[in-house]
Amino acid sequence: MNPLHLLSNPHRAHIIRKLSTGDKRQRELCVADIDQAATAQHLRHMINGGLVSKYKNGKSGKTTYYKLENVRVLEILTLAEEVFGGVCE
Repeated sequence: MNPLHLLSNPHRAHIIRKLSTGDKRQRELCVADIDQAATAQHLRHMINGGLVSKYKNGKSGKTTYYKLENVRVLEILTLAEEVFGGVCE
């Protein structure tokens, strides 16, 4: 999927903003109006699009964390919001 198309979704934009502050677990990325299954689907699309990656960590090595692959993605998102007036809110 085209990375710009991925950023046009408000839920994905929200996830990008959360990941810009550091790596997070899936449950930390959930948005109030969507469930964990929908969040997982958004993350899968962003992984396939190269915006996000995941890795295992924690004491048991079973906890999955997600990270932003390139922090400049946040700059693109912010610029799009400035130019188009809150498209990615």
